[in-house]
Amino acid sequence: MENLDAVLSTVNEMKKQLATLAEIGQKNGIVQADAIKKDELEKMKADIMLGVEAKMAESKMPKAELEKKTSMKLGEFLLKAKINHPSLSDHFIKLGMSEGTPAQGGYVVPSDFSGMILGELNNPTNLPSRYTPIVHNLGYDKQLPVWLTDLTVYWVAETSQKTASKPTLQHSHSTLKKICALIYASDEFIQDEISGMEQQLANLVAQNINIELERLGLIGDVSGLTDPFNGVTKSTPHTADQIGAHFSYADIVALLNHSDMMEVYRMGAEIFCNRSLLGAIMGLVDATGRPIWNLQLGSNGQLINTVLGVPITVATSITNTSSTLGAKSVVIYGNPKNIFMGKKAGNEGMDLLVSQHGVLGASTIDVNLFQSDQTAYRFVMRRSIVVPVGGAFTITDEAVA
Repeated sequence: MENLDAVLSTVNEMKKQLATLAEIGQKNGIVQADAIKKDELEKMKADIMLGVEAKMAESKMPKAELEKKTSMKLGEFLLKAKINHPSLSDHFIKLGMSEGTPAQGGYVVPSDFSGMILGELNNPTNLPSRYTPIVHNLGYDKQLPVWLTDLTVYWVAETSQKTASKPTLQHSHSTLKKICALIYASDEFIQDEISGMEQQLANLVAQNINIELERLGLIGDVSGLTDPFNGVTKSTPHTADQIGAHFSYADIVALLNHSDMMEVYRMGAEIFCNRSLLGAIMGLVDATGRPIWNLQLGSNGQLINTVLGVPITVATSITNTSSTLGAKSVVIYGNPKNIFMGKKAGNEGMDLLVSQHGVLGASTIDVNLFQSDQTAYRFVMRRSIVVPVGGAFTITDEAVA
């Protein structure tokens, strides 16, 4: 009833307009163009009055009768569900919906609540989202210009000859390659146990792909692995040798202040290390005995690890085993924006193909999906990793026994 006064005011205003039109028609003795609208205004007035009467009747309706009007047509429900309209929560509460009671609409409860995949999974990472994106419009290869040397500016006298400056330029290549996952399971398992299998597997695959893109961006070209790209450690970064057998405060100072690293590359730079080394850094103190590790509030409102004011990111791909960089305390310093990641324009996401009729195997058939009642999920994504300027990073990777 809050808008009743406004509606009545509109009706009164329309009455005045009708009276004015009638007066004009009588004064001139002819039918005016505005007077032709009289029938339309009369019809509009009748519609408004019907609406007013319905509102007045509803205000007098008993509560039990009013709750019956909360029913919703299927089309309206689907539209609101698509945009997650806030009124849906009130509607569910009034109808007393509960999961597992189809007659009350329990089927609308999101399946994720009853079909989550649990187990030991890799740690998530958001580092690839901070790489600089490169869009490939045509072809799979894209050239990136890289300045190897800086230019020089000169002061000259009036009318004097200017000295030319010619920086050295080369090209780095962003070459797209495929990263994929092929997973299969029995149809009975999928039907009986898991709801929304494709969506949940897509999330799991995307998480593991992110971890692999993190590893390629920071490490890359590891001995014993067939890596398509070289990361920071293989792009000729500056090296700050570790002084002793154990990582120390002096190593942090040397890492952050390498004399050959240009100041422009320190903007937005952070430290990358594994969780084990972060634990060691938390125990380090400066020359006066004060801890160098601290927690600070980031721009997004989240607490972040910092050391001497520099943010620290835990990277699961950095380990201290011979399978990566040897038995060393690996610490990388730089801005992840200086790692470039290529994507194919128009196909930047992950492709999913589901099959129940294919066969799996290289030279021989290992699994016949159709014959064994199994379903395979094939996920494919095209990406490239490029670190065009290795000097944008400094790495501590050499321990003294």
